[in-house]
Amino acid sequence: LLVLALICAAAFFAEEGVMTWSALYVRDFLKATPEFAGIVTGCSALAMTAGRFLGDFILQRFTNKQVIAVGGMACFAGVFLASQVRDPWLAIGAFAIACLGLSNVVPAV
Repeated sequence: LLVLALICAAAFFAEEGVMTWSALYVRDFLKATPEFAGIVTGCSALAMTAGRFLGDFILQRFTNKQVIAVGGMACFAGVFLASQVRDPWLAIGAFAIACLGLSNVVPAV
């Protein structure tokens, strides 16, 4: 039970980190305008929502372990990609990939 709680806590921590800090990252490091930084948060929330709406379909087709593993890899890939790009538009896509990957980790647990 403790392992499941730790997986959920890690997923929520990563989700909140992406949703909160992605706008600051784009604004401060990629030198985007504050208005553009707000778009990052909106797109991340949209990706998270889309993933949650598709969650039942995904969890019926794949095992919980597969969903957690692929979701974790997508989150890592998205955050890593966002840290490597220098274009704010690409960073939006990368953070959206991270949120899409995280969207069904907790429901799978």
